[in-house]
This record gives sequence, C-alpha cells and structure tokens, in this order.
Amino acid sequence: AFASALAGEFARAEALIETCLDLDPNHAPAHAISGAFRLYLGDPAGVLPADACALALSPRDSMKAVWHGLE
Repeated sequence: AFASALAGEFARAEALIETCLDLDPNHAPAHAISGAFRLYLGDPAGVLPADACALALSPRDSMKAVWHGLE
C-alpha cells in the first residue's frame, strides 16, 4: 500500500488497505493508514473515525506517534 501511495496511486493504496481490513478488521495500523489515505483522497470526514478506531484497537501501540503525530 505504501509503494502505491508513494507512486501517487492512492486509490490502489486504499483498495489494498481495504483488503487488509477485510481480512483482519482488528488491524490497528491498517485503520491508521486508511485515515491518512482518506485525507489524501479528499475525504477529511473519514480521517477521524479511522484514526479513532486505530487508537481504540491499540491505545498503547508504540507506533501511534508515527500514525497520528501524537505525544
């Protein structure tokens, strides 16, 4: 998904993340990445629910600072 995003293929990147979430809906990093992709795809309203889900699934995850710029 990151390679697709870096190549500017955000729709493909989002599709890959959605496949990941279909396979494992509890994968917190995929929710966080989905939020970032939604912003790039022009869906700012979709960012907060995706980020909130990632934080709810893994509130103590060491990567949350990277995902969300927290702390």
